Amino acid sequence: MWSLGLTAAFVAAAFVVSGCGQVERDPLIEAALALERGDRDAAISTLRGHLKEAPESSPTRLRLAVLLRESNPDEALEVLAAVPQADPQRIAAMQQTAIIQLVAGRTTEAEAALKEVVAAQPENFGAQLSLAELYFEAKAHEAALPHALAASRLQPERAQTYLLLADLYDELHDPRSMIAPLQSAIELEPEYYEARLNLAYATLETGDLDTAKKQATWCHRRQPRDVSALRILASAAREEGQFAEARTFLAKGLEIAPQDLDCRILEADLLLYERQPQAAYDRLKELYDAHKTTVRYLGALARAAATSGKREESRALYKAIEELLEATRKTTRSKPGGVPAGDAASPVAP
Repeated sequence: MWSLGLTAAFVAAAFVVSGCGQVERDPLIEAALALERGDRDAAISTLRGHLKEAPESSPTRLRLAVLLRESNPDEALEVLAAVPQADPQRIAAMQQTAIIQLVAGRTTEAEAALKEVVAAQPENFGAQLSLAELYFEAKAHEAALPHALAASRLQPERAQTYLLLADLYDELHDPRSMIAPLQSAIELEPEYYEARLNLAYATLETGDLDTAKKQATWCHRRQPRDVSALRILASAAREEGQFAEARTFLAKGLEIAPQDLDCRILEADLLLYERQPQAAYDRLKELYDAHKTTVRYLGALARAAATSGKREESRALYKAIEELLEATRKTTRSKPGGVPAGDAASPVAP
């Protein structure tokens, strides 16, 4: 809330006397006063009018674009696009452009704007992080990685960036590289549940069962119904040969989520170890309609089919896997950054 004195001073500052004794308006201050009154339309009208008189005024363009960003994003983009390349305000204009394009879901245009910002300002944390997130969402993981690394270097106190880094390493099938950023995230935020759960997964994948159990147990105590934590505990117990313990954790997970694919695959593995191939096959077969295009599911079902004597079905399933992989290679299109899209997903996915 403006005080009367400050408002009066602000009004006075909105007008200056030229050398010829003429009163000149400051449209930016006029627009600010209109906004203070709650009159957004008047602020926009003032800025539009000033641009007609002074189209070279980049500060006016930036302020108008911010006001138009939600109500008229296309006009905002036109206003920003007119800021020349050599103008000192160009980078700020490209940052605003990227925000508008991202909200509109136009990733190619957003990418172009962000790349211009990063090229001019490599130390711009926001642009680096935005590019990393844009590429991550587009499954262009290799393109995202250097920008996520730059963002973590520029603001090392932000724990969420380390989680993004770990997710990228996971998508790139490098669980060992996940560990350091996740440890950094936990050092910054000891109660960061997602970081601990992903650290449990990464250390399980790399064979550090003690750490995997420690982190998964921490998660299980805080969220007893988290199936991912139960699955990690079951997997670690299986790797240690503690099959009864593995079945106990797995039973809890399946009670909570009977259709969970990864739990069912683990269940089938335990049944195969116990020499119950038909039971393993039957349990997996129940999920066929829902997961017949999921490679890891088809692989588990093919193993169970082969072990239970269904050789022809097993061969047909492996052929289906080959066809799916070939179709993926043929239809995969390039994503932003020139990196083909992938379809890998973290088995943790908290």
